[in-house]
Amino acid sequence: MSNRKLRTLTEDDILDGIEYDQSGGIKYHPVFHPKHGIPFTDEEMEYLCFFWDYDETRTLAFALGKTEQACRKRVLSLRKRGAFDFYKYQYAKKLQE
Repeated sequence: MSNRKLRTLTEDDILDGIEYDQSGGIKYHPVFHPKHGIPFTDEEMEYLCFFWDYDETRTLAFALGKTEQACRKRVLSLRKRGAFDFYKYQYAKKLQE
């Protein structure tokens, strides 16, 4: 389970045209999220699962071109289906090749 905390939005939550959601994540912005609305590929899910315990959600979202919320939802979905570890180890196998 994640220890990420929700916070209250304030007037400062819109800076330079960037809006933030209730969890502090950046809402959809076309510059930061070019792959928004495009399904995750297997390679993207492998990357997401492998680095989930090491990197911040925002870093992963920028790397994948997705929103932070999309990354969180995908991880939750994969864990519910029991597929999170499968994708994580698929990425690890590729690193060893």
